[in-house]
Amino acid sequence: MIPLRILGIGLIGPGLHGWRASIPLLKNRGDRYQPTETMIPLPTFLPANERRRSTPTIKLALAAAGQAVDHAAIDAGQLATVFASSLGDMKICDMLCRALASHDKPVSPTQFHNSVHNAPAGYWSIATGSQQASTSLAIAGSSFPAAMLETALQAQSTEQPVLLVTYDHPASFPLSASVPVAIAFAVALVIQVDNDNPTLNLDLGDGEPTILDNPELERIRLGNPAARALPLLQAIAEGAASRIFIPYLNQQLILDLVAA
Repeated sequence: MIPLRILGIGLIGPGLHGWRASIPLLKNRGDRYQPTETMIPLPTFLPANERRRSTPTIKLALAAAGQAVDHAAIDAGQLATVFASSLGDMKICDMLCRALASHDKPVSPTQFHNSVHNAPAGYWSIATGSQQASTSLAIAGSSFPAAMLETALQAQSTEQPVLLVTYDHPASFPLSASVPVAIAFAVALVIQVDNDNPTLNLDLGDGEPTILDNPELERIRLGNPAARALPLLQAIAEGAASRIFIPYLNQQLILDLVAA
């Protein structure tokens, strides 16, 4: 079991425009929540040239990361990072596939460099000037719990806060027919190990996945691997002690939330 303290939260999803604005929508089993289009804020801390080259997926990840760091009131350049996406940038994948299938359309160098799985982490390092360690993960529907576990272990081994960013953006047609991402969603957490005053305790074990009472929130949880974080976020918003089960491969990631 690893005792963790969450220092900052960033959240972007349908009708969820930042952590503070989302707290009243998530409380009381989400009875006030109504979905709207996901609005991706422009990451203004990203230099203009990189902003022009970035994609909606990159903007989504960086906007959530920026929110979490601002909430934690911590120097972004001092944070190691863990970025997680189940499939990476599917818009870029679609563009590259179309270019490769064409006889007269070359592959764009900008699209090519955005295609690597750690592109958002690279843009984050440019924006913040960070030279800290960075890990990029992809484990399909288990990407969020895998990133949570990786972040916790890094925070434990280094005794320093670590930034977790997990995100996924829908693909374009025809890839969308085969990609299990229905909506754009991202969450970011600044996490440190805290034995004295933890927010939650992390473990692995067996159990039934935690589902959400609000059917629209549950649809989002199932519609984006990054949104597997929603039961944890709702429990934090409500501030009551609770146990959250999030599927991780053939186990469950168990998060025991301490009452606020």
